[in-house]
Amino acid sequence: FVLMERMLPAPLPCLAIDTPASREASRVVPKIISEGVSELGIYSALVMKGNHTVMDKPCGHMLRTKDVSVMEGGVHAGYAVMDTALLTEDDITDSH
Repeated sequence: FVLMERMLPAPLPCLAIDTPASREASRVVPKIISEGVSELGIYSALVMKGNHTVMDKPCGHMLRTKDVSVMEGGVHAGYAVMDTALLTEDDITDSH
């Protein structure tokens, strides 16, 4: 089994796209999330035969973002949105 400890990510300003409203209006409709937190999930596969590792590789990832005040986390329930990382020039220049 896996033991997990709750990590508290730093809130960041974010903007989400409200896709149902976008479809109805035939345009992109922003849904403002003033301060959001993101959670990254990494998926992997491990196949073993006895003590021999047959396959051990990463299979994908998922990034979900929600309002910092929301304790729930479900995308389907409407508490969070599927996300993608976006690097800005400030992210790149601040790292040097």
